[in-house]
Amino acid sequence: MTDRGANNTYTFTATTLLPEESVAIASGGAIGDVTWKQENVWNNDSDTAHLYDGSGRLVSQRGVET
Repeated sequence: MTDRGANNTYTFTATTLLPEESVAIASGGAIGDVTWKQENVWNNDSDTAHLYDGSGRLVSQRGVET
């Protein structure tokens, strides 16, 4: 997963999400299912997360809700 511009990258361990399942990725002290890093990754309203599968194909993207 990358943020807009691929300035930050998070690589999942072997993870499978079924349709309609989700995972919350946290940064900057927020609470989620997975902690990305202690620095704030999602720090403005133009950040968009891009999720890629194991072959590098974009499978989902979502903008940060403010």
